[in-house]
Amino acid sequence: MSVSPAHAAVKSGEMKKALLLFALGLQLMAAQSVPSAEEILTKVANAYRSAQKYLIVANAGMEFPGGTQPKSVKVTLAVELPDKIRLEGDGSALRLGGFNGPVAIVSDGDAIWISDTASKKHYKKPRTSAKGTVGTVDGSEPSLDHPEQFVATYHYFNNANYQSLLDKRRSSTVTGTETLSRDGGSVECYVVQSDRGAYAEKKAGSDRHTVWVDQRTYVVWKEIRSTFRGNGVEERTVTDMTTVILNGSLPKDVFVFQPTPGSTLAALPQ
Repeated sequence: MSVSPAHAAVKSGEMKKALLLFALGLQLMAAQSVPSAEEILTKVANAYRSAQKYLIVANAGMEFPGGTQPKSVKVTLAVELPDKIRLEGDGSALRLGGFNGPVAIVSDGDAIWISDTASKKHYKKPRTSAKGTVGTVDGSEPSLDHPEQFVATYHYFNNANYQSLLDKRRSSTVTGTETLSRDGGSVECYVVQSDRGAYAEKKAGSDRHTVWVDQRTYVVWKEIRSTFRGNGVEERTVTDMTTVILNGSLPKDVFVFQPTPGSTLAALPQ
């Protein structure tokens, strides 16, 4: 049976229209499958808030004005509530007064140990609080002989980081998705951007916090914080997480203190 050119043209037009509608439908489905910034940030905050034990290893560096290369610092934070912690990194970067260079602070629940590689010394502070005590955060400096207070303080600030993002949810947007390479594999992430102040106008004191959130587990794999100082100068801190374990199995020795070779036990400086 022969088909007239006019009939064929109509059929061709209907086919193109159907394909166009199908493509639009796929785009709409893709758009609908991406949660809102508020949904994503709520799940992020809940994931970190509910963690009773976790391990985070990251490389952090600050990008200075003028395009100078950032100095990357490796940071390790492991916590098991209420009284075990491992905090490792550069003492000045971690703002640990009196310590410069590589430092490790480890609590096994019975004592807090501090390793200061630069001075080739390590220190021990036995616990004086009752075992099982749960720490609270009251704004005061945590005492080393109360490991639960030390743990509570770092646990609070780690959670507050993501709670503050949730608090800025009305100025947050999902800018897209991105695949990151982690542990020899790939992680599909939502990219969420949160602004405080007039960041687009480069106003002093304004900042932008961008996070890459695992689409499956809602842990954060990357962060960029950009802040405008005076005269429109922008500073950026880039943090790449290489390991994130929330409520999973942690390495058996993560809360075991091992002094660096050649280090001697010394009295804690006053």
